[in-house]
Amino acid sequence: MTKQEKAIRSTGWRTDFLLGFPDGLLVILFSSQLLWDKGLNVQDFYYIHFIIIAAVTALLVVTTFFANRGNADHDGGTMTPEEKQKLKKLDIADHVIDHIGTEMEEDQKKWEDMLVKEQVQEVHYHPPSAFRSAVLTGFFFIVGAFLPLLPFFINENFEAASRAGLMTGLLAMLVFAYVKSRMTKQRPIPMAIRQMLIGGAVVLGVYIISLAWNMA
Repeated sequence: MTKQEKAIRSTGWRTDFLLGFPDGLLVILFSSQLLWDKGLNVQDFYYIHFIIIAAVTALLVVTTFFANRGNADHDGGTMTPEEKQKLKKLDIADHVIDHIGTEMEEDQKKWEDMLVKEQVQEVHYHPPSAFRSAVLTGFFFIVGAFLPLLPFFINENFEAASRAGLMTGLLAMLVFAYVKSRMTKQRPIPMAIRQMLIGGAVVLGVYIISLAWNMA
């Protein structure tokens, strides 16, 4: 019987929400603020964003599924005899190999201690659960993505829509910060500040790229 490896995996819809929603929000907040004044007609603007959402959602679903599947070598954080032999074939000195092995053992111990300290749950791989988690993560990504894009559907005056989209995105990040703080039992104010800094970094990135675009 094949051994089921344990790994850190999604433990429910809350994990999937915390992973998918902010990514969708930030990706489309960035792209919509970047592209609205680049001379695209309305339909092209919509098509580009539908393609971005579809492509990133598909990528996120696949990566989330494989992340939930885990790695068969998850528990093997120390050097195996096979790895040691491969290093010897590279003419690496024995004392260097021993030092590498010791470092790997120390890192593995630190990792295990961190899991105990943070009370991170490790569960067995279950294909339906991994698939459900991947789909939910993709769903929450799409929900987050459409929030900053919604004003562009309502108002085809993209200058006004961009301001509304920016405010919607930043407000959504504040709400997300509060919800995340409740879910993870952290203080809401530091969480809100952290999320606003992330949002500010996105806006700054848009400004720098647009400035470079206009100067080109």
